[in-house]
Amino acid sequence: MKLFNFKSLFASLLCGALVLSASGLSNTAHAAKSVQEVQLKLTSVEIQLKPNLEMVRTETGDTATVKLIDRKTGETTETYSETIESVKSVQGKGINAASGNYTTVTVKNNKKDGPVTTELAAKLKIYTNSSFRQINSIESKTMKITNSNSATLEDKDIVAISTSDKFPTQEVEISGSATITYKSTSAASATGAFSVSALTAAGFEVSITGSQEWEFYARKPVDIGLRYKV
Repeated sequence: MKLFNFKSLFASLLCGALVLSASGLSNTAHAAKSVQEVQLKLTSVEIQLKPNLEMVRTETGDTATVKLIDRKTGETTETYSETIESVKSVQGKGINAASGNYTTVTVKNNKKDGPVTTELAAKLKIYTNSSFRQINSIESKTMKITNSNSATLEDKDIVAISTSDKFPTQEVEISGSATITYKSTSAASATGAFSVSALTAAGFEVSITGSQEWEFYARKPVDIGLRYKV
């Protein structure tokens, strides 16, 4: 009888330890990355926030911006923004005619990879009437490098859709993928943030293309995905 009680107690303790361990792993995974919905101007955007990043929101005139800042280095790694481009008011006539505003906004996500910043942008047309809002259409979408004349984007693929598969909608998803490429052909083009060591540290794959150490080709895939709601 005593042996049976000891075995039962041991089994209970082991089961409890496994439950606590699983709970701890779940909490750790949840703490490692959280998704936050942040209001911009007319839209809100879902942002994945890691523990090493600080989120700062600012608003100036017709533009709202959210920056993700590395807590250790103070460097801005990613920005989200929305700018109101134009507003057209419509006064409805007749019993069933609707009044409201048709607003064109530009939403952007800028992502930093070492010395290169890639921007994914889309222009949305939004209808508002009091507290009611809907996205009527996606007018345009672009993906480009904003801070370098030397680096280029290859194999760009941009997709912008309504999550309900139709318009008008309350939510859109915008995604872009490409490969950042950089070719060094002189000693001057392989210094500072564009040196082999700096590019490698930033996650670029570097291939030497000549007899000199500054003759190289660097590439890195970039993927940007956004989800905007009204």
